Amino acid sequence: MSGRFEIAATLGEEASPAGSSKDPLIPPALADHFAEMHEVRKALGQKDLKRALEWVDKHREHDNLVGSPLFISLHFQLVKLRFLQLLDASQQEALDVSRREFPRFAESEMRGIQRLMGCLMY
Repeated sequence: MSGRFEIAATLGEEASPAGSSKDPLIPPALADHFAEMHEVRKALGQKDLKRALEWVDKHREHDNLVGSPLFISLHFQLVKLRFLQLLDASQQEALDVSRREFPRFAESEMRGIQRLMGCLMY
């Protein structure tokens, strides 16, 4: 586990009254979600978008995220950043990403897509 989950679990156990239930303070499934988000945040801090884009792809079909404007906006922002990263390195790779990723955002993010495609000219 990454982050400080072990410390939180130890503090929780020590703070529990003697003889109380041995159920973990943080359920393992929830701790796994936090650990995953910690990894994503850490990767973003290093300007590595791959982990964040994988997280978005993994959770795209999650019931409470389907059609969520906030989730769609997050996904577009990550794709946009990836496009701009690639644009610095290779226009062809950036163009490939735009062809593969931008169509799904055409309805909600057309103005932003148009601006990004204008970057290809410079």
